[in-house]
Amino acid sequence: MPPFALARGATDRRRPLSPPRRRAGSAAPSWPPLPARVAVATACAALACSGTSRPPAPVAPAPAAAQPADAAATVELPAVPARVDVDRVDPTAGNAPSAASPVLDALAAENARWAAALADAALPGYYIAYQVQDKRVVAIEAEEGALLRDDDESGRLLDVEVRVGSPQLDSQTPIPNDQLAFVDGIQREARVPSGDDPKALRHFLWLETDRRYREAARRYRDVLRVENIRADASKRPPVFSHEAPVTFVQPQATLDFDKDYWTERVRSCSRRSTRGVATRSTCQFDASLTT
Repeated sequence: MPPFALARGATDRRRPLSPPRRRAGSAAPSWPPLPARVAVATACAALACSGTSRPPAPVAPAPAAAQPADAAATVELPAVPARVDVDRVDPTAGNAPSAASPVLDALAAENARWAAALADAALPGYYIAYQVQDKRVVAIEAEEGALLRDDDESGRLLDVEVRVGSPQLDSQTPIPNDQLAFVDGIQREARVPSGDDPKALRHFLWLETDRRYREAARRYRDVLRVENIRADASKRPPVFSHEAPVTFVQPQATLDFDKDYWTERVRSCSRRSTRGVATRSTCQFDASLTT
C-alpha cells in the first residue's frame, strides 16, 4: 500500500462535503451511515522500518551503576576553621576632648542654667537637650559649556527638647485621640548665628528654650486632664529612663574639594552635548557636609 493511502471502504474526511440546500417543503436529505472504523496506513518512512507498519521496539536504558546506600546523604563541606580572628573596637575609641568646639561650652553652660531655673518651677522641667548642626551645601551647574550656578551656602540649625513633669509621667506621654498628635513628631529647628561667639549663641538658646518649655508645659496640663492616664501612671512603665552619661568628642570634619577642578570638569561635561556625544546638556556637581 503506498504511503498515506486510504484503505478500501474508508471515507476521506479531510474535505467534508457541504450539505445540500433545502428547498421549501422538501424533506431533509438522508446521509449514508459512516463506517464504524477508518483505517489509515502510515508511511513506513516515518517509522524508519521496511516492509512493516509497526514501530521498532524501544531500547531499554542501560542499568545505572550501583551506589552505596549512604551516598546520597553524604555531602562534602569545607572544613570549619578552628579559630576566627576578631578585632574588637572600643566604642569610645577616637575620643579627643581637646578638640571640643567652643560651641559645646556655650551649650553646656546654658543647659545648666535652665536646668536650675526649671527645677523649682510650678511645672518642673527635668530634661533639656540641645542639638546644633552646621550644614554646608555646594552646587556647581553648567549647560553647554556655560556656568549656570555656583553656590556655596552654610547655615546653623538648633533643635531644643524640653520635658516637663517626671520620668514616670511627662509632657511626651501619648494622649488618646489627641488632635495635635501629628505635631509631636515634627522636629522644629531654629536658625542660630554661625561662629564661636558664646553670647550670641546663648541669646538664641535662651529664646528657643523658653518657647519650647511653654509648649511642653501646656501639653503636660493636657496629659493631666486625662483621668485614665493619671490613674494608670503608677502601673505603666516610665516614659523616660535615666542612664549614665557618656561623653565622646571628635575633631570637627571639614568639606575639602578642588573647586577649580570641578568647575572645569562640569563645564567640559556639559560641552560634550554640543558635539552630539552626550544626550543631556546639563551637568552638575553637589557636595554637602553636616556636623
